[in-house]
Amino acid sequence: MIAEADVLVENIRPGTLGEWGLGWEALADINPRLIMLRISGYGQDGPYRDFPGFGVIGEAMGGLRHLSGYLGQPPVRVGISIGDSLSSLYGVIGVLLALQERQRSEKGQMIDVALYESVFGMMESLIPEYDAFGYIREPAGS
Repeated sequence: MIAEADVLVENIRPGTLGEWGLGWEALADINPRLIMLRISGYGQDGPYRDFPGFGVIGEAMGGLRHLSGYLGQPPVRVGISIGDSLSSLYGVIGVLLALQERQRSEKGQMIDVALYESVFGMMESLIPEYDAFGYIREPAGS
């Protein structure tokens, strides 16, 4: 199936497919046009890659749980699985761009989406506010 596939979505612990002999390099050798979307909690490399990752953890690590809730109280869950949804949207955008590039180059790509990065990317001006002014935004309700 890989030899004829356009896109493969991987949503398991980083390195698992490699342990089975089905990592990106092996699959790209079989099908150089393959586009592989890898969604995990913390990405394919880095210090947290082996930790389990779920939407709720990505929301906390990305800063969303800090903002949802009320000052002096524990963070409040957003009413939907926004971490998973954001990551899937980033993944779809990556796949669409890779498909467009493949039309030109005839080559596939591996796309790496981390749950916490997807949430962090939506945190608006939190980083510039802190960087420029040392300001840490407080929880702002639900």
